[in-house]
Amino acid sequence: MGISKDAVKNVIREGHFSRKVNTMQEALVDANATIDRYKIIEFVSLEEEAFCEFACGFLEEYPFLAGKGDIGCDLEVFQGRNYAWLSKEERQLYNEFCYRECVAVHCPTQRLCFVVDPQGYEYARYVHITAYQNLI
Repeated sequence: MGISKDAVKNVIREGHFSRKVNTMQEALVDANATIDRYKIIEFVSLEEEAFCEFACGFLEEYPFLAGKGDIGCDLEVFQGRNYAWLSKEERQLYNEFCYRECVAVHCPTQRLCFVVDPQGYEYARYVHITAYQNLI
């Protein structure tokens, strides 16, 4: 059952994100993965064949990722402000409350889900692997 996808989009979670890995296997053994906060901004459902291709080619170009992903912060005080102009104390506060804006790539026949922050690119620049059930 679970909650609606719109409600899921308002939840901030933590995950292990791998940077610039090409396959699911590389992400699973990545010793350099960082623990980052994230929020799902969009769900993308792929057919099984496309999902398996995605799992083996994170660094390929995917139009559905273009222009998506970024770092967000819900604190009103930081809306519209440039990070470079924040004081040291403001940066610390921002870093406490910021999160990755991610796309959840899943397949109805698979249990796994890839949480992707493309940072505006067309490839899966940062990837966290989780069970789809954990998101809904």
